[in-house]
Amino acid sequence: MVASEFQRFGSAAVGGALAAILAVSLGACDGGSGGTVATVRDSAGVTVVEAPARLLDRLPEWSVDTVMVVGGSGAPPEQAFGQIQGVHRYDDGTIAVLDITSRNVRFFGPDGELQTTAGSPGSGPGQFEQPARLRRIHGDSLVVTDRTRWRLSIIGPERTIDRSVRMRGLPPSGLLHGVLDDGTMVFGAPVPGGRDASATPVVQRTFIRFYGLDGAPRDSLGPFPDVPTYRIAPNAFAVPVFSARTDFATDLDGVWVGTGMEPELIRIRRDGSLDRIVRWARPPRAVTQEHRRITLDDALARASDDNERQQVRAMHERTIFASRLPAYRRIFAGPSGRVWVEGFNPWLESRPTEWMLLGPDGEPEGTIRLPYRFRLWEVDEDYLSGMIPDASGAQRAVVLRVVRDPDPAG
Repeated sequence: MVASEFQRFGSAAVGGALAAILAVSLGACDGGSGGTVATVRDSAGVTVVEAPARLLDRLPEWSVDTVMVVGGSGAPPEQAFGQIQGVHRYDDGTIAVLDITSRNVRFFGPDGELQTTAGSPGSGPGQFEQPARLRRIHGDSLVVTDRTRWRLSIIGPERTIDRSVRMRGLPPSGLLHGVLDDGTMVFGAPVPGGRDASATPVVQRTFIRFYGLDGAPRDSLGPFPDVPTYRIAPNAFAVPVFSARTDFATDLDGVWVGTGMEPELIRIRRDGSLDRIVRWARPPRAVTQEHRRITLDDALARASDDNERQQVRAMHERTIFASRLPAYRRIFAGPSGRVWVEGFNPWLESRPTEWMLLGPDGEPEGTIRLPYRFRLWEVDEDYLSGMIPDASGAQRAVVLRVVRDPDPAG
């Protein structure tokens, strides 16, 4: 169970709390039928939420409506995007879109018309060199992280870059996952775990790094387990296909952490103490020959000639696969505290992605299917902001409205 993984990793506060709980009650959801309601209990000061399989099978199905689409093939130049790395929706319906190709943030009104642009390519004030993430902070302000020299740019309510500051001590692999309500930025920072193994995988590690909006480091939690790595040549390493990856999501005053290895999440308060453990009953799924076949078929479909297809087949013979599929792919959280858990879909054809929604207390509330290839960038109480490419591959900024099941009991 993942609780034992988190016991070995994480901060002393997190590990100590989990050690106490393990001795008492981590019998865990074992995939049995159970009841139709989640059990909630306190164990050593930590809330433990367990959702049985019968409850998950009876969850109401929510849906989405498309309320805004900007970009795509045939769109005017101001709506053309190279690579969208963040979409934020304001309360008035305006959206901000970070395009790392044009290296700017563009603001579009509810009618889809361009209102203004913040930033431009370059290294000077108000410019971006390698923008990586767009996240909202307090009020109507946004922050953009720039990986070149790790610079932060604050976009104020007037939708101009108010100031830029330099961050200190963050590794190049760090990614901004969210901002707490006091302005604390939460980064995931993977670090190598050593590369001496060959047949035996080396588990990589990920830390949580906390930074202030002044660019100064505040605290750190970890390490947490991440993907295994194999040596496949003297200077070449590979991550097994279908490996689980550690992910983080922030609400207003805490961080949700999941390794993806088991159907379980933990929530850590901003002071580093463990708040709750949430797990749901889903049996593990083994990686099958069918899963291996679809990865080969997908690669062969993208090969341009027989020579390239022969190379694809040879590489596939040497490909390392995980023994089982991840329990989930990614997690998101919004200001309301609701957590979105993306199920892991190993099939590469055009199928919608299935998500489970957890309430602020960790209890499952419903399920929802999002469009195929929809890249979620931000969740709010009633809206989802993200990107969907069109049939030709041109990227589009999209806002979806969440429609709740009017009769959860039905």
